[in-house]
Amino acid sequence: MLRKSDFPVMKAEVKRDENGRFHAEIWFDRCKGHKLCRKLIEDTVTKVLGVNMVMDEGDCKNCGRELCIVSLREKEALGVITGISRLKKSKANVSGDSFSFLKTDNGKYVVALSDGMGSGREANKLSETAIGLFEQLLNCGVSIRLSLNLVNMLISARNSEKYATMDVASIDLYTGETEFFKMGAVPSLVVSGNSMDYIRIDNLPAGFHREGSVQCERRKITDGEFIIMMTDGVYEKLSEGFGEKFLDRVISTKNMLNPQEMADSLLKKACGDDENIDDDMTVLVAKVWRKTG
Repeated sequence: MLRKSDFPVMKAEVKRDENGRFHAEIWFDRCKGHKLCRKLIEDTVTKVLGVNMVMDEGDCKNCGRELCIVSLREKEALGVITGISRLKKSKANVSGDSFSFLKTDNGKYVVALSDGMGSGREANKLSETAIGLFEQLLNCGVSIRLSLNLVNMLISARNSEKYATMDVASIDLYTGETEFFKMGAVPSLVVSGNSMDYIRIDNLPAGFHREGSVQCERRKITDGEFIIMMTDGVYEKLSEGFGEKFLDRVISTKNMLNPQEMADSLLKKACGDDENIDDDMTVLVAKVWRKTG
């Protein structure tokens, strides 16, 4: 099909991954470097395979070279936009909370939040170590469950009486299936319209988790739903009185389309007019949206 459009195709390979999704690589003899080929290649491969295919993100790395290699993958059905709002404990030099957003090669969007024991630089070092190692392991293709177990082992070995919480949500951008992992973290919230679901998992923090694998909860997240994660400093303030009071505080932000606005609003509600912040506070909000086309 590409040759009929005068593309100098040398070779093409199409594979399916463990989830049955297509990946394609096409070798071209010569590249003029005009970047005009992208849409035609995507449309052609989509037509042949019968599923929406897109070239890998970023500029063509082979622009203008004699040998051009193009990689394509199935187009993801969902996207994620995020917001983060945080405050450090009063008189502390740095926050003891750390966070990460990253997208994996197999179409997962991973959100992670860690709260180090205590406050200040020592707590910051614990949470940064946990998040940093977790990111490196995921980038090497290690599963989330195994990555968390390895984070736990490292912190246990380095600090026998120190710990860091780990709060992770992994969203499948093709199906919306989401896995929640928690190690000592407070509940997460899934907000959809006027309803709210709590995600609770009673695992010990990284550094205290002794044996067995980290457990997880699964939910299917759909278009327009929010995932809200927070450290205990925020959760305890928002949940004073619990029940409907907490529900109203969260639901009152539901009409905000921007996750950053929702994160800012929740943090403001947690702090109130109190200028003395007695714990590090972090709110992380992710909104799932359905792509068109």
